[in-house]
Amino acid sequence: MKKCCWKILKRSLIICDSPCNNKFGLCRNEIIVGKRTYNNGIIYENFITTNRNEIKSLVVTNNKTRAMVSIINLQEEFYEYSNGCKPHNINELWNYYMEQKRNFLNNIPIYLHLTLLKTLYEKREIEKVLTIIKYLRGRENLVKWFNNNLMILEYIVKLNIEEIIKNFNFLNTKGNLPIPTIVDLIKSLVKEKEIITAEELFGKLGKEYYDVEIYNSMMDGYIKCVRENKLEKSLYILEMMQRNKIRPNIKTYNILLNLFGKVKAQSEAERLFGDIIENGIEPDERGYQGVILSCAKNNDIGKCFHYFDRMIDKGISPTIYHYSTLMSACVKSGYPEIAIDLYKEMVYTTNIRPNGVILTTLMCAWTRLRRKRSYKKKDLDQIFEDIKKYDEPDLIAYTTLINAKSKQLKLDEAIQVYQQMLMHNIKPNVYTYTTLIDASAKLRNLSTALRLFDDMKRMNVSPNQFTYCSIMSAYINNGQLENAFRTFEEMKQNGLNPDIACVNCLLDACNRSGSMKSFFELYSDTIKKYHLIPDNATVTIYIDACTYNNYFNAGKKFYGQIIKNNFSFSVIRLNNQNILAIINFIIKSGNLGEFANLLNFMKQKLFHPSPFIKLVIYNHLNELNNDKEIEAVNRVLHGWSDIPTKRDLIKFKKKYSR
Repeated sequence: MKKCCWKILKRSLIICDSPCNNKFGLCRNEIIVGKRTYNNGIIYENFITTNRNEIKSLVVTNNKTRAMVSIINLQEEFYEYSNGCKPHNINELWNYYMEQKRNFLNNIPIYLHLTLLKTLYEKREIEKVLTIIKYLRGRENLVKWFNNNLMILEYIVKLNIEEIIKNFNFLNTKGNLPIPTIVDLIKSLVKEKEIITAEELFGKLGKEYYDVEIYNSMMDGYIKCVRENKLEKSLYILEMMQRNKIRPNIKTYNILLNLFGKVKAQSEAERLFGDIIENGIEPDERGYQGVILSCAKNNDIGKCFHYFDRMIDKGISPTIYHYSTLMSACVKSGYPEIAIDLYKEMVYTTNIRPNGVILTTLMCAWTRLRRKRSYKKKDLDQIFEDIKKYDEPDLIAYTTLINAKSKQLKLDEAIQVYQQMLMHNIKPNVYTYTTLIDASAKLRNLSTALRLFDDMKRMNVSPNQFTYCSIMSAYINNGQLENAFRTFEEMKQNGLNPDIACVNCLLDACNRSGSMKSFFELYSDTIKKYHLIPDNATVTIYIDACTYNNYFNAGKKFYGQIIKNNFSFSVIRLNNQNILAIINFIIKSGNLGEFANLLNFMKQKLFHPSPFIKLVIYNHLNELNNDKEIEAVNRVLHGWSDIPTKRDLIKFKKKYSR
């Protein structure tokens, strides 16, 4: 709240003081003085406002330096200080203010009060601010509505939210409070997460002030502060506007477009974008950002570039936010090369200076490149160093670099980056630790994996299922199946339900170690106890376990249930790896008649066999000279899939011969 109160004072209090008629005016925009127009300057002479009333006035500037220069000019021209005093800075003016406080209130123009009030609040000298408010409220000719404003401001400075609400409820505010003050107060409350308080203010003032900016500020508040139902609440505000015949402006549309973008509502965003154009309003850069974001969130790269190109065609220059959104969408959608091209366009064509976020996205794109021939080995490290030129690398930047090093199995370099994080007081998250532990497990570095796991707990970072799975892999790769199961039990004791990836990890370990009793018990618990649905990896592991551990009866039963659709997970579409595992099982078990049954099953499921699968079957049957089974397989493939030729078989043997 403390950081936001200044905005209410700084942006909203543009005061006009006329001692002659005891009237005050508020204005927000330009002031016409004769034939001159002034914006945010200090002027003290006769001027005409938009309603053409001639009064003497003061406009308090937003710029502290310009304010002091203008004050000095005003002092020389309009005001004579007592005892020959002529303040040259805020401290001198404050001392003079305190010395003359008895006569000061009614003899000095109110702009000097406000200059002190604004400058001292900016310096966070709250006691002096409260003193000035007290003196201003004691001014004899202070009109009621301005006195009410000062009362509200006093409560804001004291952070007394309840009193703000109370006084807004009891004061006769209708038509008296300036719109910018109301808007800035709502925005300040929103920024401090006081959304309920903002709602109470809006509930009262929204009925008295039919201004689009008040409704926009409340709508923006819902988007920023409300976690659930933000879309419904924002649309309700729009409905209120329509009911009160308040016409939305471009800012309203921008707020909604960005909301649709954040909640992945692409169709709604595109429909609203089209309505804006039909109503004769050309969207600005924020509107384009919203619709592009909605497409990006749904990985619709084509539409992203459609709106991006349209924006450029309309003469609107893209900003760093547009490029950031597009680059992120390209990386997530599997087009890292396009993301890198966008970065080059942004930097070298549009001359936009990158920031830490853009460079972190560039790092992510680099790590996902399939071909890195055109990139040097040190490119990633260079990008990371470039981030430091613009900003301190954040958690995402460090974790991205760690992930890249881990994928390259450069564990020592990844650990060095991790240590740099800690030196810069950046707390790693669960993804950072899991990435490092997983790399350690792949390199069979159990001690490093366990040390990182201990660091994680000391840093109060809670491990997830993937972390535990990586620790289990580290134990398994070092032949410690018992400790892997102990870690599995620890995960459950910590309230984490195992997922199918964790179970598959242990099942495969049991398979490789020949612990088939544990294998079948765990598989049974997977379905009956943990209520998990096996995936393609589970199917392959189960069949391989039965194949290589000579549990042919169990394997035949499992395979038969798959063929007959007796499993709840039979809806899973088998992949080539599953089919090859089944073929290998059929070969090892010697039940060659199952080849035709398997192909018939694939035919029913519209699963076209790959050339490699067909060549494996025919190669084995030809080696055994089993013409009967060859004929059976031919009948299944006839009219459905090409039958391999002898030339194909010769090439296959040469390539895969032992």
